[in-house]
Amino acid sequence: MVFGVTNENQPFYGIRILDLGGEACALSGRLLAGLGAQVIKVEDPVGSTERRRGPFLNDIPDPEKSLSFCYMNAGKLGITLNLKSKDGQAIFKKLVKTADVVIESFPVGHLDNLGIGFEALNDINSGITMASITPFGQTGPNSALSASSELIACAAGGLMFLTGEPDKEPLQIGNNLAAYGAGGYAAVGILAALHGRLKSGHGEHIDISMQDVVTSWLDMTWGNYQVAGNIQERFGSQGYMRIPASIYPCKDGYFFIIGIAMWDRVVSWLIEEGLDVKDLADEKYMGFSGAKLLWELLPRVSQAIRDLGAKHTKAELMQMGQDRRIPVTMVVHARDIYSDPHLEARSFFAEVDNPNIGRFKYPDAPAKFTEPLWSTPSASPRLGQHNEEIYKELGFQKEHLEILRAGGTI
Repeated sequence: MVFGVTNENQPFYGIRILDLGGEACALSGRLLAGLGAQVIKVEDPVGSTERRRGPFLNDIPDPEKSLSFCYMNAGKLGITLNLKSKDGQAIFKKLVKTADVVIESFPVGHLDNLGIGFEALNDINSGITMASITPFGQTGPNSALSASSELIACAAGGLMFLTGEPDKEPLQIGNNLAAYGAGGYAAVGILAALHGRLKSGHGEHIDISMQDVVTSWLDMTWGNYQVAGNIQERFGSQGYMRIPASIYPCKDGYFFIIGIAMWDRVVSWLIEEGLDVKDLADEKYMGFSGAKLLWELLPRVSQAIRDLGAKHTKAELMQMGQDRRIPVTMVVHARDIYSDPHLEARSFFAEVDNPNIGRFKYPDAPAKFTEPLWSTPSASPRLGQHNEEIYKELGFQKEHLEILRAGGTI
């Protein structure tokens, strides 16, 4: 039986996924729910830690009003189940018999110790796929290091060392990039495993290391080290040996410009604006060969770009730069994004009614399809909202559910 907002024309209609929680798991499940899978959020009876993460509606902590939880778990069903209890483990095994995928982010070995690790689940459902998202993966000397955070993943993956100003300490990058990157990788792995099951008939245990994910993004860093032994340093917002290539202030915020190998266009623009840079229009500064000479004049070039920014808004600078075929864009914030006519024209946002927080705009499909393969998500589930429907399907009667609830199993 299929509950939730899916339809039989979607690619993963009929696929059941058990989401055991964690920020990385949340994104995987949300993406696959949008493609038609039935994703069941399995939470401890007291609620997942995600519900206690702000911001909250009206700044009042409430497990049903975490704006982050509501967004990341939109489109899912929700049940409660105590996986540490024997009854809970037995019920979970029954549920796994009906499922195709389990997504989890517990410390390595935690589910094995409970008797519900991949091998145990594979014995009762050979087609089950489990995606395990951990800080350092299931194997290797660091696999047992379970205490983690976004900071640890970015630091251990090498991304933090590259972030910040050259004369200051490394900085954390904004938002939960490592967790969401791991969730996206897990979703791809799950799709591959489901496709592979069509040929092999069996599932897979997908091992996602957040360190691996972050390190895989550092293409130039580790490539340069292997070839030349160079350790890439921090350059702040300024791209190394790229003139101009940085973020600059303007009348109403910030703009980004990158003019590598097109200095002729940039310097012409600066001259048109009345800035004193005519000598920098010399042919020797043009193209890739001129980049090194310009790099030696970085303070002067940067000041000229700052002077340009002081005369215009970020929207004006973006349009003026694009008109000259120079990559220039606004550095936007939440207000800009929510009023962006381009995103509106692309139907980027979908409005979702949530009885706990009201009507909110959420980013909709991560990709545009020619066919209606994606469904706009329903509201995130309340704690244990779908217990009766899911457990009734497994054969539990309402009276039995009351006993389980009183005993702390659900």
